[in-house]
Amino acid sequence: MTVKKLVAVLAGLCLVAAVVTALVLKQGVERPPEAASPPTTTSAPTSSTPVGNGRADYLYFTETHLFVMRGEQVITRLRRFFGGGDALENKVVWTNSGDHIALFSDADMRVESNEETELIVIDARTGEQRRFPCRLCSDIAAVGPDSVLVNIGSENSAVDRFQTIDLRTGARQDDTRFPPALDAPNSRKFLVSTRRHVITMQYDGRGKVSLVLVESGAVAGKQIAAHSANYYTPVAPYENGEGEKYALAVAEGSGCGGRSSISVLDADGNATSTDTSAMMPPGAGSGFYVTDVWWTPKGELRATATSWTCTDLKANNNGTQTVRDAGGLWALENGKWAKSGTSPVTMVRDLGNGTVAELTVPSCIGQIDPNADCTAGPLALHRDSNRTVVAEKAMFVSTPPISVPSPQPSTSSAAAATPPASFAGTWSQHAGGLTIAPDGKVTMNYQSTATVMPTFPELTMRITEVVDGRATATVLTSSDTAMPSGASVVFERKFPGLVMSGPSGLVLRWCDAATRAAGECGA
Repeated sequence: MTVKKLVAVLAGLCLVAAVVTALVLKQGVERPPEAASPPTTTSAPTSSTPVGNGRADYLYFTETHLFVMRGEQVITRLRRFFGGGDALENKVVWTNSGDHIALFSDADMRVESNEETELIVIDARTGEQRRFPCRLCSDIAAVGPDSVLVNIGSENSAVDRFQTIDLRTGARQDDTRFPPALDAPNSRKFLVSTRRHVITMQYDGRGKVSLVLVESGAVAGKQIAAHSANYYTPVAPYENGEGEKYALAVAEGSGCGGRSSISVLDADGNATSTDTSAMMPPGAGSGFYVTDVWWTPKGELRATATSWTCTDLKANNNGTQTVRDAGGLWALENGKWAKSGTSPVTMVRDLGNGTVAELTVPSCIGQIDPNADCTAGPLALHRDSNRTVVAEKAMFVSTPPISVPSPQPSTSSAAAATPPASFAGTWSQHAGGLTIAPDGKVTMNYQSTATVMPTFPELTMRITEVVDGRATATVLTSSDTAMPSGASVVFERKFPGLVMSGPSGLVLRWCDAATRAAGECGA
């Protein structure tokens, strides 16, 4: 198999927002989409009763099924076709909270039409599956804590239309605004996303593929990279208390001279190159491609790469290829890549508690068995010296997004007060949630559509005073500049349940179960 074909095969393994993706251009639709309807729970085929003891630590898919796993235990499985060539049709995303998994149905692949497409939502804690009619939907990215941004098609091929759906409640924000594409909208695909950013991959109108970083609320995106090849592009996000960063591998060149570069980007799109020279075999006609990049929970960057040498070189940079390193494991150390493993491996994910999931797919470079499967291979769990094969023909493995919580500030300056009993509990609004604990701790997130792209601020507070049925709380941590740490808010029991008044005239209304069911807090 040629290197060019290898790249096409690898592209079929990609998913957006997990940590890896690929660009696959697909003809856009020009008919108006129907709005997504409220979800309906379905009885999905499972290998066991859905399990509700903690959250899933990973998922994988084969050609015919998606499996949501906790260790060796199947939480649930979904029957769906996954192809070996089109990464967009294989896309599965975790929400940034890790509580839900979302993907489209395979109607497009089965009947060559996406008019019957459904958005499938899986609860990663219980295995429950829900389905939303999503006619003509074509792309998806996780945004906020537990929502997805969906491309729902367009009446005009020059304009995209987007919708934001809260996967906890099914509430949706129609006509979500998003910066315009650089060129034709149907050439733009979501590559990866975090709570605050979406990276898209698109043609820029000059024959190059561009990566564009879009921040929540920005009028336009920032171009962060451009290359001339429509190739597999691994990218991995990482969030911690200091912000976000991304690892990006870009393939350039073709044939025997193909190679990859790996950069680390900050949340502003500023890139720092890394030294990949050790991945390149010596001699003329050598090349390598990075097959995957990922972060460990400690923020250490890892990669796998396949390299080769060529003989009988031709003018078009093709020749007889011989594998030198079929999926070697690499670690970034002081800006340089160093070999860290000798066993062939395609993807590695840390599941915690000393357990690692490893997927090994044949590289299929050079002289191979014509019957070899170059899209799937064994998926195994490693713990200490034990190795357990979970699947023989897995095509992809994915874990929830890595997000290290920010350090919590001292609360000694904010004396706690006990909230009224009627305040304590869980409240909701469109695409938002509020929890008031009996000890006065408050957590809150909500959707703001005041800017071009919806933002999803998250706050923690502590109730400090209760007077005449009004509870005053102090903001401890906040991602909303309009409500910074130290600001005060007031909660009152008013219709539709609880009303919060904050700085600059901000008012948020929250529903209890009864008013929520009556539709008083949005869709």
